[in-house]
Amino acid sequence: MLIEPVHIGYDDFALSTVWKPWLQEFYPNVKLIIASYAQSTHRCALNLLQLPKALEPWLDALPEVHQYPLQHGVDESNGKKYDVFYDPWTWFLPLSGRSLKEQMEKFLQGHENAQSFAFQTSRLRKCLIDIKDVMESGALENEQQNLTEWRKLARQEWDSLMVRWRNYQAFFAWMPFQETSKKIETLMTEIGDLIPIWTNTNADPAKIPHPDPKKIDALRRLVKDGLDRYIHEEDYW
Repeated sequence: MLIEPVHIGYDDFALSTVWKPWLQEFYPNVKLIIASYAQSTHRCALNLLQLPKALEPWLDALPEVHQYPLQHGVDESNGKKYDVFYDPWTWFLPLSGRSLKEQMEKFLQGHENAQSFAFQTSRLRKCLIDIKDVMESGALENEQQNLTEWRKLARQEWDSLMVRWRNYQAFFAWMPFQETSKKIETLMTEIGDLIPIWTNTNADPAKIPHPDPKKIDALRRLVKDGLDRYIHEEDYW
């Protein structure tokens, strides 16, 4: 049972549409009850100000989370067949407060595609690879101007990414992704320790380690597999 809304930072948020796809994958036979002080026609809504007169029959009638989404035909518009699904479980939600799912969509997508988490880490990765290629080529004198510019861009991208993480980190404590959050924090710390070394514009390139994009790749995979699949769950149906 989830009691909604919860106060996170500066506002009240509803959690159920984030928890439901995660429970559907790991605990499909669970019945998710959404408790609040709001009246709702949602099948799983429990009004704490007006409890069911017969609680046991009410509980027995609740759907298990695996019962949704439902198949709704086939899409053949692009020459291939794809099953189409819809999820009536999400109708009439949130009961109260802002949707935490929509909030986390902003973490992943930003306010436009150019500011999405994936795009931002791609830009950072490209900067690091460009720096690495120049350092390994030995053509430092010819590429000194570009090297300085790439280092500045990499530092800017990293600083922006770190601000994004800090602004949204508190939300993870209310979602079933605590382990993902800890792993993200570990990777962010490890990368954060290396970025000042890789992007030091005053350092002698011959005396600093070459950038390694593998940790950026690991961060991207972690966010995609550990978070995106539950925030944009319809992409994985």
